[in-house]
Amino acid sequence: MSLDNSFYKKRRSFGQKAQTASLVGKGTQAKCQRLKLPEISSREQLKRVQLDLKNAKAREKRAKIKNKQLEAKIQASGTDHTQQISPENLKHAQSDITSIDRSQKVLKSKLTESHKAHQSTAWLLEETQVQLSTMTNKAEKLSDRIQTLNHDRDALRKRRTQAAEAQPKEAWPLPITPVSPQPLALKNSSGTIQPKVRDLLRELAAEGVGTEHMMPVIRHVVTAFGFEIKDSISPRSVSRTVLEGFVQSQVQLAYEISKAKNISISGDGTSIKNLQHEAKLIRLPTDTLHTPSNQAPESPRSTPIPALRTLGVHKAASHTAEAQRDGWNKQIGSCFRLLNESPTGHGQHADSRVFGAKMNGMVSDHAADQKRLAELMEEQKIQCDRQMRGENVLAHLSDDEKEQVFSAHLEVERRQRGICFPMKKKVKPTTEHGYLSVFLLVKTRTRNFPMRRKEPSIYLSGPVVACTRR
Repeated sequence: MSLDNSFYKKRRSFGQKAQTASLVGKGTQAKCQRLKLPEISSREQLKRVQLDLKNAKAREKRAKIKNKQLEAKIQASGTDHTQQISPENLKHAQSDITSIDRSQKVLKSKLTESHKAHQSTAWLLEETQVQLSTMTNKAEKLSDRIQTLNHDRDALRKRRTQAAEAQPKEAWPLPITPVSPQPLALKNSSGTIQPKVRDLLRELAAEGVGTEHMMPVIRHVVTAFGFEIKDSISPRSVSRTVLEGFVQSQVQLAYEISKAKNISISGDGTSIKNLQHEAKLIRLPTDTLHTPSNQAPESPRSTPIPALRTLGVHKAASHTAEAQRDGWNKQIGSCFRLLNESPTGHGQHADSRVFGAKMNGMVSDHAADQKRLAELMEEQKIQCDRQMRGENVLAHLSDDEKEQVFSAHLEVERRQRGICFPMKKKVKPTTEHGYLSVFLLVKTRTRNFPMRRKEPSIYLSGPVVACTRR
């Protein structure tokens, strides 16, 4: 009994000593802080932690040996008194062992943390050394650059001084003769407004300057730069110049459509005071347009980007798909008519059906009328393409071949629809020219061929539908 109590007293005294040592360590650290003593380095802390861990392992080993000896004595004695006391002693021993294990774990965690801190410090040190080397290289390059610049500056200063000394002093200062500004002319000798001035008037009109204020604005700007204007332009001439720009834009649009490989259209409509208004836009590939004179064709800025052209905003009777298609055809037809009547289109007949044949895309919303408009535009594209191909084939045929093809086509129509055409001779129908059939079908509906009905029930009562082979 006395042996057991003495053993546990020693273990308790050992725990109290460890607690007091920790308290003493904390007290000494606080005293060092108050006295402003230098802190211990990380290496000394690591050594101290390793020593404490070693001592703790030795103490744990001794405690386990003593515990085994005690259990052997308790089993050997087998007395009732020892049986009453052994649970309490075991509990105390277990608590001591757990406390020792806990302190050992804490020491291990501190050791691992210090090891990680050392690794991070070493990594930061290496990174700092690399950055320092790069900065030193940059600093050396900058210093060399500064030396070269200083050398160039000194050489330039010397050349300037030598040039000033070599120049004769009698020529300086030169006499300054005042130059009177010449008056600017808006018109040429025949009284016609110059093209540059016309462009200026259109630009000012696009910026919102009214026709009545064109001349005051131009005169104020010219006077501010010290020039004078010797003639003027009336507001009526200004309005005519703006209208000429509108006509030129239509001619330009028709010319670009005729030269483009393909086009795409887009548009939208809205109602303003119960009146329908529609806007129409066309996109053209820029590789078929003119390249600016100050830009090389191989330069990166001349990359083909679709050019946007507008047909303006016009009123419409309704917003149905058929009305929108008729509006497109009307606007494009007027543009091609102006092109054919202008000097630009002199000698070449531009056909408005090129617009339908070259149409490759349409941008719209998901409305039902736009879907129907896309279908109508697709039908118009197929019809225009076939008509133009048929006319091209027909233009390269001789008179005899034309007569043979017409006769064969009319014979086929007579058999299919029961229509009697007066013919001088019968010709076997041929299928050599596939594109001619659609062209001739359309022409038979528009031209006044002499025909008579064989039966009242079949006389071109419905639309003509034809299929051709490509």
